[in-house]
Amino acid sequence: MSLLQAGFGSSGDDYEITDSLRFRSSASAYLNRTPASTSDRTEWTWSGWVKKGPNATNLSLFSADHAGGSNAYLSMLINNSDEFQIFEYTGSAYTLRLATNALFRDPSAWYHFVCAVDTDQGTDTNRIKLYVNGVQQTSLRLSTYPSSGHTTYVNVSGNLHAVGATVGASTSPDRYLDGYLTEVNFIDGQQLTPSDFGEYDDNGTWKPLAYTGTYGTNGFYLPFNNLTSGTVSANYLTVAGGGGGGGLGGGGAGGYRTSAGTSGGGGSAESALSLNSLTSYAVTVGAGGASSGTTFNAGGDGSSSVLSTITSTGAGGGAANNAAGRVGGSGGGGSKNNQAGGAGTANQGFAGGSGGPNTDSSAGGGGGGAGAAGSNGSAGSTGNAGGAGVASAITGSSVTRAGGGGGGVGNFSATGGAGGAGGGGRGAGGGSPKNSGNNAVAGTANTGGGGGAAGFDGVGYTSSAAAGGSGVVIVSYSGAQQFNGGTVASSGGNTIHTFTTSGLLGALVPDASGNDNNWTSINLNLSTSTATTYDLMKDTPSLVDENAGNFAVMNPIDKNDGSYTDGNLGIVTGTVGGSTQRASMYFNSGKYYWEYTPISNGGISAPGFETLNSGTFTPQFYQADNGQYYNGSSASSYGATFGNNDVIGIAVDVDNRTVQFFKNNASQGTISSSNSGISVGDSIIPYVSDRNVGQTTTAAINFGQRPFKYTPPSGFLKLNTFNLPDSTIEKGDDYFNTVLYTGNNASGRNIPTGFPGGWTWIKNRNLANSHTLSDVVRGDGKTLFTNATNAEVDYGSDGIDLVSDGFDVTHSATNNLFNVTGRTYVAWNWRAGSTTTNTAGSEDSVISANTTAGFSIVSYTGTGANMTIGHGLGAVPDLMIFKPRSTADNWPVWYNGFVASRYVYLNKTSAAYTHAPFMNSTLPTSTLITLGSWANTNTNNQTYIAYCFAQKEGYSAIGSYTGNGSADGAFVYTGFRPSWLLIKQTNGGSFNWNLIDTSRSPFNTADDLLAPNANNAEVVSGFVDAVSNGFKCRNSSAYVNGSGSTYIYMAFAENPFKNANAR
Repeated sequence: MSLLQAGFGSSGDDYEITDSLRFRSSASAYLNRTPASTSDRTEWTWSGWVKKGPNATNLSLFSADHAGGSNAYLSMLINNSDEFQIFEYTGSAYTLRLATNALFRDPSAWYHFVCAVDTDQGTDTNRIKLYVNGVQQTSLRLSTYPSSGHTTYVNVSGNLHAVGATVGASTSPDRYLDGYLTEVNFIDGQQLTPSDFGEYDDNGTWKPLAYTGTYGTNGFYLPFNNLTSGTVSANYLTVAGGGGGGGLGGGGAGGYRTSAGTSGGGGSAESALSLNSLTSYAVTVGAGGASSGTTFNAGGDGSSSVLSTITSTGAGGGAANNAAGRVGGSGGGGSKNNQAGGAGTANQGFAGGSGGPNTDSSAGGGGGGAGAAGSNGSAGSTGNAGGAGVASAITGSSVTRAGGGGGGVGNFSATGGAGGAGGGGRGAGGGSPKNSGNNAVAGTANTGGGGGAAGFDGVGYTSSAAAGGSGVVIVSYSGAQQFNGGTVASSGGNTIHTFTTSGLLGALVPDASGNDNNWTSINLNLSTSTATTYDLMKDTPSLVDENAGNFAVMNPIDKNDGSYTDGNLGIVTGTVGGSTQRASMYFNSGKYYWEYTPISNGGISAPGFETLNSGTFTPQFYQADNGQYYNGSSASSYGATFGNNDVIGIAVDVDNRTVQFFKNNASQGTISSSNSGISVGDSIIPYVSDRNVGQTTTAAINFGQRPFKYTPPSGFLKLNTFNLPDSTIEKGDDYFNTVLYTGNNASGRNIPTGFPGGWTWIKNRNLANSHTLSDVVRGDGKTLFTNATNAEVDYGSDGIDLVSDGFDVTHSATNNLFNVTGRTYVAWNWRAGSTTTNTAGSEDSVISANTTAGFSIVSYTGTGANMTIGHGLGAVPDLMIFKPRSTADNWPVWYNGFVASRYVYLNKTSAAYTHAPFMNSTLPTSTLITLGSWANTNTNNQTYIAYCFAQKEGYSAIGSYTGNGSADGAFVYTGFRPSWLLIKQTNGGSFNWNLIDTSRSPFNTADDLLAPNANNAEVVSGFVDAVSNGFKCRNSSAYVNGSGSTYIYMAFAENPFKNANAR
């Protein structure tokens, strides 16, 4: 059958992924498949889109067992160091082992991972290639490549393969994925590149592309958009394990239930099962009971077989000497002394036969069968037969099963009782010596037949009893295959699953490649959409619509306690009391709704949100145990108390500054703008806490990636990237970019930036040279140095020329700052505007302003008296950098969290200073900067330059944060992945400025550090991770994350979070 979906197979700008599958490690959830044939083991490609759950945890993507769980296997995973890794282990050595130096620990965005294998390549480094978001990972921590022609454990017939777990390391799978997968392609027989599965859009974001090539024998495609819930009417036959033979009494047959014909014990056909096509059902196949051997004991009872709600009862064992047969699905035969046979179970089987008289020559009763009772014993030369079984044609052919075991015979050289038709075993002959060749026979495997009884010579048992046969479970339904599990066949238009051992009638996760290489769902909830464990998600790497996109989750790198499970939608609060656990998306406009469900210890829950304003977080929450609403530490009576399994809906309207909580769809009332704690300009962060020290609560949260339990209020949106506001700037490098180049001693060398030169900041990376600043207002050749107080230097034709497509550099004997052969340079470039005179202030200024990007360059002449100048931003500046041009002096920097007299120096390590004349105690406005009389900014007839920035949502962010002194450091939400990041401690000690960019450090940790206040060469810091929605301090260093220290930062985007799901 082909499950290729309409709409797949066409590439282009409109290609979208609409669905994903969540894997919960807490449920040991994964997919498995065993190839039916061996194909290409040397050349294959795996491609998949992944959104991580927790960091520092082994998260398996794909694996293959080789030796049945005896520690020989191949595994591809994100390891517990957050590296992308593949290895193959023989049980004693690694045949291949690669791991990246790059770390992948962004839980808020999607990654595209590709592993491409061709061990026949002549060059070892070409035999395995790892790619992330379209980029090959050539910097590897581990690099054991396979030998030429090595045959991997993948694509081997009989080898169990898994998606979302590692199989083969032990007898059970492990290293379960916790997170999300979608668009999984496996190509058998080709080593491909990421361009077969993805492409860069105009904004430089890596996005999905439909694969249009061939798949090969064991290739598959899992889009997870083809999982349709439906009811399957299934006939079944369940036969339990047969009873073991006892001392003269034959073992009973296993209980026999069916919807496709006559049930055991004379019962009629039962009703067919209604199965959900997306639910997996455990199948238990009962084992046969053990024999009594040559003892006087009873035979063991058979075990029950189970399918969904259907249980067939295990058979009764044959009787012990001078005892009745045991009760079961069908009863065991009785022993001599006229002992009764065991009773059968109604509508499953018949009773065993009774034993003969109390003589040494007596025969035991035959075990009951599903179709007839066992024969009664007598004193004679022949044992008594087991009861007959029942015939079923559920597989398309008539097969009789569940016959009783034959009874044994006493002190005669006689034949034991015949086994009942349908797998019953013959009983043993008696006499001394025993009847030659008349040993007991076991019940036939997978028929539920009873085992034959032992023979007796008047003193002891001269021939051993035999074990009962194992049971069987068979499921049949009309049409194409809708489940995996057992041996699958078809007959008469029906699909038939035959289980001869216990297993899983697993929900089939269809292969959409056309190969029908379908997978089995293990412990995934694909059917109960209102449950917190539902795993079919609308969280995807595409901006599809208001219902599908990259969704908010709880953010494991933005909390002070507790942990997360289940794709960061399962919450375990911390024990500190009042712990802070935040979501991955902030918003400052619009209306959003989400649901919170406490699962355990819910009475201490405190769901809600935090407001963020000027670096200060304030919690607002609805407390479970008292029903009060808290605005910070101020509580007021609000709603009902709540507890475990109550669904708390949270609806926040930022525009009107109101909030409403719901308990099981009942509104607890609207909290007005005067009481909600939401102020104009606040950012809102979904938030969870608990209020008791030493206790934890578990809960589940839902931002709309799975169906809400209740319908949100009208106009309220799910919290995903599609529903975030559009940014004015969708392509960050139209306004800011970083260029890396290597010097070549040329004159007039052009370095393109993609836009006209505005402001360019250059640093030699590998030598101790100054940072140089050039801008379009001061003009070509004129240079300032951030690490020095020097006045402006005019290098003339040997300096930087800002041109229409970037800048030109020259190397000369008098200037070795910009283009020396072999030296590496970084240039940070901001797009400005046209140069004009601004007359808004008391003194004119010359400006080049880009109001779209929130950036202006301002040149002015000081008066030595209080003055104002226009800056041209059209918005209040959030950060300003000043420098005297005509004299040697410092670089004051002001940002919006400072008062008008406070500043730090760009060229110094010092903490912040205060000097009242700086801005004459007057904060800047949307048009003017006020300056007092101060040499650094306003001396009579001295010229100055100011670089002014107003943050633009999705493109730039300026603010402050407080360090925590931990390697699990502060997280700062910017609303984008920073392309450029400047950080400075302001409240104590002497520490460098820190400048990081993602061009020099494209993968985490963003290590390559330069200090604007020093001429030092680039150093490796390990200070921060740049992630899709901000940055995370990864070091306890006081430079970026001292405990209790305050830091200011300025960041510019690659792209807004909304438009940059994979970078």
